[in-house]
Amino acid sequence: MTNDNELTVSVEYRNSSKEVVHSRTYSLSEYTELLRLDLLRLITDVEDLVYMTNGNQSKEDWPDNVWLAFAGIKHKLLDKANDIGRLPQTIRIGDDNGSCELVSKERD
Repeated sequence: MTNDNELTVSVEYRNSSKEVVHSRTYSLSEYTELLRLDLLRLITDVEDLVYMTNGNQSKEDWPDNVWLAFAGIKHKLLDKANDIGRLPQTIRIGDDNGSCELVSKERD
């Protein structure tokens, strides 16, 4: 649920024929949290893939190059997930003169 002063994101869900099958409006903070969680789930998906391609070996038994590649991907995804999660607290809307207004408050 959104209030009148909050930024919102309208999302249309489409089927394979590109027809709108559902639409929903999210508050910016709710939408960015959903995106953040999707990225965090992606880390698990990548980790599962690495397990499968390495014969379900434990992480300790992964080859060094595989472990380093996974760690790099995980680090990048965590950084982006956190960047997205912070958007509602840091987003500013500017005018033509370059002035900006903070539209969301910092979290406590």
